[in-house]
Amino acid sequence: MNEKMFEIMKNKPGFIAALDQSGGSSSKTLKNYGIEESEYSSEEEMFNLIHEMRKRVFTSKAFTNDHIIGAILFEKTMLSKVNGQFTADYLWNEKQIVSFLKVDKGLAEQANGVKLMKEIPELDEELKEANEKNIFGTKMRSVIYEPNEEGIKAIVKQQFELAERICNAGLVPIIEPEVDINAPEKEKCEEILKADFENDNPSKSQENATNILKEDSETYNLNTHLNKKHDKLFKEILSDKKEAVKFINHYLNLCLVESDIEKYEKEFRTNGFYNIEADIVYKLKEKNVFILIEHQSSVDLKMAYRVLCYKDAIIESAIDKKRLKERNYKIPKVIAIVLYTGKRKWNSLSINDIEERIDGYENPNNEYHLIDSNEFSRNKLLSDNLITSKAMLIEKSKNKDELYKNIEDVIHNQIRNNTFDNTQLEKLVRYELAETEDNNIISKFLEKIRNIEGGNEIMTNASRIINNEIRKQRREGKIEGIAEGKAEGKAEGIALIAKKLKGQMHIKDISQITGLSEEEIKAL
Repeated sequence: MNEKMFEIMKNKPGFIAALDQSGGSSSKTLKNYGIEESEYSSEEEMFNLIHEMRKRVFTSKAFTNDHIIGAILFEKTMLSKVNGQFTADYLWNEKQIVSFLKVDKGLAEQANGVKLMKEIPELDEELKEANEKNIFGTKMRSVIYEPNEEGIKAIVKQQFELAERICNAGLVPIIEPEVDINAPEKEKCEEILKADFENDNPSKSQENATNILKEDSETYNLNTHLNKKHDKLFKEILSDKKEAVKFINHYLNLCLVESDIEKYEKEFRTNGFYNIEADIVYKLKEKNVFILIEHQSSVDLKMAYRVLCYKDAIIESAIDKKRLKERNYKIPKVIAIVLYTGKRKWNSLSINDIEERIDGYENPNNEYHLIDSNEFSRNKLLSDNLITSKAMLIEKSKNKDELYKNIEDVIHNQIRNNTFDNTQLEKLVRYELAETEDNNIISKFLEKIRNIEGGNEIMTNASRIINNEIRKQRREGKIEGIAEGKAEGKAEGIALIAKKLKGQMHIKDISQITGLSEEEIKAL
């Protein structure tokens, strides 16, 4: 649970905006805006127009958290974007407004004086999606028309059973057993409803909901609070091809360029065990080779099995079964990378540990490449020219003071070297400070990023020199070992770069860029 969202909903006075309209009245709403039904030809087009209308509301200067603390969204609104961000992210990042998702699918036919909610067959999948899209809670509605005890009891039972599932998924439910305003015996309906709440605890869902709301902000600990936003952060960073290529080259000792890879967008699942859509998959354009990147903020003891499931799903989706009998047809190869940023030691089990064994036989260990942030020093992560490394460094922060220092150092490093897009850095800082209540500190860091000389398009002098020198040396065949992963080639290339920078930069800065000691640089 997002701690700051929780505090807003718990303590801040204000309204929750109902922006979840999704039924037949949508066409009437558009008509009020001057858009006739003849101007769109499908439900999809209608809802796209509705979303454009809602975007006008969300982006209005009048739509602020001075009075509005939450907004209820329709599923399509949750999955749509506002100014380049998913709706819930926009509302939170730009407005500090908490998002709720309407989960009911409308009302069933009236029976026993009430209308229950229709079945919600894909509720679990929808709740998972809501978590991934930074939704805080849910809302669901049923209606009471008559003081029928059997009907009202059925409504209470249904609402709380679903609320329990929602609580278990880590979301906060708004339950709405509405008494119709025009009910002839409205007061009697309310009395029966209240009595049923008080006397007939249909499940433990009330207790579960209360426990969620009782979470105290003091229990928040930077060391252990692993929010889904961090998984999303790394996914967003590595979904950028430019950063992904740098990351892959760095950790697999390859020499790819952006044009060598493409995002593998094909949908595939792992037979119900894990949803592969949570991971990042790239394909080498000229080869039947895939690179899977899986981020973990906690230890998964069965990671080896999970990777096997992923590999199998990818191969199954990519294989050309018609060509399997061809001698020269190559089965797709999947290279798996697990990026782990948790605080505990990675102690997952290998395939050899979790599968049945035969004495005297050893399975080759070819499961996945583990990148454990705990194995890298602070200086190593700071000096790497990867935004991913900077994120790994910031994730290692043990408290707020260390968090701020690490962010400060990362920004300072970017000021000197400008090795990646500054928008990536701004996004990283926003993610890491999402729980911070001090808006001044956020503004301070963002202002520093936006004032980095050269902005997002121009590299600093050091970066320009390094890149030019690398290209020159490659043309002259001096550092071929870099592409081949040879230690001597890398050492030669680094030494040549450091020598080129002498006289143009401070030795301390050259040391941080190249990893060479100041004494080694002076000796060149």
